[in-house]
This record gives sequence, structure tokens and C-alpha cells, in this order.
Amino acid sequence: MAKYRLGINSSHNSSVALLDATGNLRFALQEERLSRIKNHWSLPEKSLQMVVDLAGGWSEISRICFGGVIHPATRSPISREMIKEALLQSVASHSSLKQMASIGLRKLEILINREKYITKLKSAYSDRHLQLLHEAFPASHNIPVDFINHHDAHFATACFGGPSVSGEDLLVFTYDGQGDGICGTVKVLRANGQIETLSQIEDEHSISTLYGLVTFYLGFVIFEHEYKLMGMAPYANAERSRAITNQLRDLYDFKNGAWRLKKRLRYTDLDESRFFNELQRIFKFKRFDEICAGVQFLVEDFTTYWISYWINQTGIRKIRCSGGLFLNVKANMSIMNLDCVDEIFVYPSCGDETNSIGAAYYSFYRETRKNPAPLRDLSLGRSYTNADANNAIKAFISKHKLGWRVEQIEDIEERVAELLSQNKIVARVEGREEFGTRALGHRSILANPSTWHVVTEINHMIKKRDFWMPFACSILEECADKYIQNPKKVSADYMIMCFPCTTNTGEITSGTHPQDNTVRAQIVKKDVTPSYHKLISAFQRRSGIGAVLNTSFNLHGFPLVGSPEDALEVFNNSGLEYLAIENFMLSKQG
Repeated sequence: MAKYRLGINSSHNSSVALLDATGNLRFALQEERLSRIKNHWSLPEKSLQMVVDLAGGWSEISRICFGGVIHPATRSPISREMIKEALLQSVASHSSLKQMASIGLRKLEILINREKYITKLKSAYSDRHLQLLHEAFPASHNIPVDFINHHDAHFATACFGGPSVSGEDLLVFTYDGQGDGICGTVKVLRANGQIETLSQIEDEHSISTLYGLVTFYLGFVIFEHEYKLMGMAPYANAERSRAITNQLRDLYDFKNGAWRLKKRLRYTDLDESRFFNELQRIFKFKRFDEICAGVQFLVEDFTTYWISYWINQTGIRKIRCSGGLFLNVKANMSIMNLDCVDEIFVYPSCGDETNSIGAAYYSFYRETRKNPAPLRDLSLGRSYTNADANNAIKAFISKHKLGWRVEQIEDIEERVAELLSQNKIVARVEGREEFGTRALGHRSILANPSTWHVVTEINHMIKKRDFWMPFACSILEECADKYIQNPKKVSADYMIMCFPCTTNTGEITSGTHPQDNTVRAQIVKKDVTPSYHKLISAFQRRSGIGAVLNTSFNLHGFPLVGSPEDALEVFNNSGLEYLAIENFMLSKQG
């Protein structure tokens, strides 16, 4: 009997996930780690092949689960340039008569019967997704397929990925730019197992899309650089930024528990010109930093008002959240601080990359009426042995004729800690690679967090981040109260939550946001990541600091490294001087 449920996300941040027959998540991988194309968007063929091989072949797959339907279906990656060109056409006046006619016809279909239009799209796209899958993998042809609604997949990650709760209702929020015609939902998982939908918001009203269009307006890459607005916001004048927020908020009404545009300004993916013109009107002659803060304040106002409303309506004070909006850690902090919130869990890396996981979760729950196993950690990808590392190192050094020094060290954590205490910067590859957008110690660049100059040094060496963007901190669980203010004891294992710092900020200064004294924290637990916990503990013995600066191990504009070969390539093409791969320490000093 087939053992595994296979989850697929084939939109942007495409990925795969493998769920076993008992509901345990066995493996998850993003296509970008294999293709080396950041935010890869297409059918994830390379990762599908790897995961199916890991499962033992297509005969071991009991069901295929797509997370979401209505999005471009392709076997060739959709590039940044293609997305930019589509957006430029959408926000501009459509000069082509043929183009105008096509868009006008689809607008008319939406106006006459939106539900019929969405149903038509789902049917067409699901057929296309199946066609591409079967062309790429003929052996998949007879395996049953579930198409899970985009926001049902987000719901499932939020609901089932968090700590187990029995005998209580859970209030679950999902929100993003769009997915299968929807941008947001509010649902309750009842204690008896029933799922009740309280609200859903059509995609044309999405405040996440507003955030994305502002990203685009400011010259950044949409779907990728939204976090840069959040990072800039604390630098802006609050009063002038609030004036922008108020003008943006004037576009919306809050009715029936949801923010909705007052006027018909958007036809999602068809015509953004009227909406974009409104943004241009509001932003004309405004400062860059105040635009960033204005839209960030709007998102924080929106989320806190929306979530407070539904908590007050239902009386349920334990909440779960997923979807791209909740990648905004400052908004998450505002939600966490609400008096009406007793408990919050945000699924880590909760953009569309996790919809492969959510699709498998939702399909499993619908079929078995059993909860999938809660997420223990995000170390869900490939792992390598010391022999793998040794072979890769020898081959790379020989090929490139390099004079690097290579040492095999039994207690590699102690050696890394020693270098960190000497204010050296060390890249680290250890254990299974993390799934998602955050490096959590397995594919990371580490540094002493107490010296501010290390930010400039890392940026010069490899990261090339904008000057205003902060790094993050990995903090020992035993030291959490020393560095962060977390009176509700919110779980913070995955760098998806932000916290105000305590007065001990100086010890972790380079891992904080200097303008508002906050930190995007990863709390490191001994029983979850023992090797990383051991490393930070060894650093603490030498320095008295129970934390390290942690940033992802990648070149600017590229995905995190996955394999030893990836790590060696990045090491060679950066200014980094030290690299620990499993039990090997590499140094360019020779």
C-alpha cells in the first residue's frame, strides 16, 4: 500500500512536501534550492523528482495534493523580468485594442457573475496543472489528485502546524495578496473537529497587494523586497507617515469584519491602473522613508483591527495565522501585543512556499479526520555526511586549484564558537537544510552580535544588504528573558516573531533594529537543535553572551545554499574567510 501524500506548490516559491500515512511531515524542499533561481516559479520538477525518489518511486505515492489552482502553470521558470513586464502592462493604460478588448471581456465576466468566473478559471487551470505534471512524470498519471483551495492550504499550516490543542476552539486567520480569488479568510476549528468559515475577502481588496504595489512603485522587486519597506519604516517621521496612512486608509471601509475598497479600483491580474493611479496621487512628492512607514502603519492598523474584531465576535483568544501578510514580523508583534490575544502561533515561512505542506495537511485531515503531527522544526530538507562534505571539498579545491586550509575537527561547535569569540565571521553548513525563507543555524552566517561594525563587515563580504536593513539573532532558550520582552511566552523558534529588547541590547546590538530597539529572534532549544544550541552555549562560555548574529548563507539575490557544493561556490565567490561544513573547517588564510 502506498505510504505518502505528496504536496505541490507550483506558483511562486514553488515547493514539494512529503507527508506519511500517520500525518508526519517527512520532507519538504523548495525548487529554488536546486534550480538556484530565487523564488522559483513553475512546476517544481527537480524537487519533485528528488522527493519521489526519496519515497521509493511513484508507486509509494497515495495521493497528489496541489496547494492552490489559479496561477500561471508552466514548466519553464517565470522570471523577475516577466513579472515586471506583466505589472507594467497592468498599471499602465492599455493601448492595444486587442488587449483592451480581452481585458474588457474578462472584466464583464467578473461583473456579471464573479463566482462563475472563478469556477471557470479553476477548471481551466486544474486541467493545465495536471497536463504539465503528467507530461513531466508519466508514472504519476493514475495517482488520485486533490486540488486544495489556496487559503485552505494556508489554513491547514496555521491550524495543524502549531502546538496541539485539545478540547478548545481555535481562531484561524489567513491573508495574502491573492489565491484562488480570495485574499483573506477567518475560520474556526471547533473542538469537535468541524471547520467553520466566518469570513472571506475577495482578492481585489487585498492590502497585501497594496503593499506589493508600493514595493513595485518604489523600484523594488515585488514578491521579494516587501521586507525592505518594513525595515525602512522606523527611520521615518511618524507624524508625516501617519498622514500617508490616513490617505491610504481612506480608500477602504471596514464592513462585516473585513477591510474592503470603497470603489471598484482593481481587477486582479487584469487591470491595476486605477488603483495604481490612486497610489501615485497619494505618494506624489512624498519622501521614500515616509511612504514605507505609511504603508507599514496601514498593515499594522489593518491586522490589529481585523483580528480584534473577530476575537471579540467569537470570544476565542487563541489564534493561528498563515499567508504572506504574516511574514511581516512587525505586524505580528502588534498582534501579539493585543490585550485580547492570549496565544498566537504564526506558521514559519508562511508564504506560498508552505502551501505544498498545507495541501498535504488539509487533504490528510479531510480524509482521516485526524490532525497531522505538529511541526517540530523546519529542518526538512537534504542532509549530508562527513564523507559527502570531504569529497565535495577535495573535488572543489582540486578543480579550482585553491590553497585553502582544511581541518577535520571532532568538536566543530567549539571551534566555531572560538572564532566567533575572536570576532571572526563564520559560515555554517550542518545537518538537514531548513525549509523556507529563514536560515535557522543549519545554512547560516554567524557572528558575535555585540559589535556593530560586524554588520558593515558582513555586507561588504557577501550580503550587500541595504544599509537600513537589520540582521537577526539566535538566542539560547535559557537566555531569552535576558534579551527580549515576551510576557505572553510566545513561541519564537523560527524568526517569524519580533520582540522589544530588554536593557541588555548592547550584547546583541548587531542583531537588532537600531531605530526601534526590536529583534527578530530565533529561540534555540537544546532538544530541537542540539548542535546549534551547543555552539551558542560554547560561545556564551567564552563571551558571556547567550546569542549569535544569524543571517542566511547566500549571495545577494540568490537562494540559501543547500548542498556542500553550493556552500563552497558561495564561499569562493564571497569575502568570507571561514566555512564550517559538518566537521570540516575551511579557511582562506591557508
